[in-house]
Amino acid sequence: MFRKVPPQRPRVEFNGTQVHPGHNLTTMHGEVAVVKCVSHYGNPPPVLKWFLDQQEITPSRRQTNTTELDNPRTWLALSVLELTISKENHGRMLRCVAVHESYSTKSSSIEVRLDVMYVPTTRLVGIPTMDVEDLKDSVAIRCVVSANPKANVVWRREGQAQPASLQELLQFSPAIRQHSGLYTCNARNKAGDSQPIRVQVDVKCK
Repeated sequence: MFRKVPPQRPRVEFNGTQVHPGHNLTTMHGEVAVVKCVSHYGNPPPVLKWFLDQQEITPSRRQTNTTELDNPRTWLALSVLELTISKENHGRMLRCVAVHESYSTKSSSIEVRLDVMYVPTTRLVGIPTMDVEDLKDSVAIRCVVSANPKANVVWRREGQAQPASLQELLQFSPAIRQHSGLYTCNARNKAGDSQPIRVQVDVKCK
């Protein structure tokens, strides 16, 4: 006799590993992430749906349902989502919902957080717009970095082996004539290196 059986809560798998509810699914900007949603031991099999935040996504592949090897009266439901990842997806929630009549709430879901790694980008803030006078004025130029994971920042002065600064801020207070030169900011993380960004510092003598 046909008996309805509520499936287990769906689970998300990525790169062969289960991603637990509320945990990060770590991927790279520009990657096509192949994410699986699996639900075991339902009868009939549930309908699996995908959402990115509140927006439903339709997978390019159809859901597959196969009978469970150890319990052939129940079903293994599998939905495979191919998601093109961009850094704008960072922090968004990916959710798989299993819809089934036998659940008390008619559905069960799992949600994971997209953790998108991307190469740092940099911009400079605080470049002097007026002449900088020797022993009188200060210089504070910030190399503002957007990156995930957090990037290490290095300021270098052309012609010098030692870094000028290992922080976002390049600061001289007061500036002296010897500080004049061409400075380059670089940022690096696991995803790669930023494009170098340069600024000329000129300290004038009265």
